[in-house]
Amino acid sequence: MDFNAWLNSNSYRARQVADFQRYLNSRVGVHNVPPMSQLLTTARSWSKCGYEPYQLPPQELWANIVPTLRLYGELKHQGFYPSVVKYARYIAVLALMTVQVEPTVASI
Repeated sequence: MDFNAWLNSNSYRARQVADFQRYLNSRVGVHNVPPMSQLLTTARSWSKCGYEPYQLPPQELWANIVPTLRLYGELKHQGFYPSVVKYARYIAVLALMTVQVEPTVASI
């Protein structure tokens, strides 16, 4: 399914994606935000799984990708990644690298 068809099939979704785009632009800068069609891509086998080809994360989780996009932007700026790539693969790897683990406190 084409991203624009998915996006425009629901006016609420289109507004939410636009809000997400504005949120990311304000946090990491417009040049460090991948195209939404790549950033919101799910799995290639989405139809076999019964899901949609794109998915917007819940708003309460939006901040979680900001460190990943900052790192990606910095690595891209330093020449580690080409400026035009399929972002989804790199973002997924970087997200795994930037996961912050909450320390656990053992109660005695």
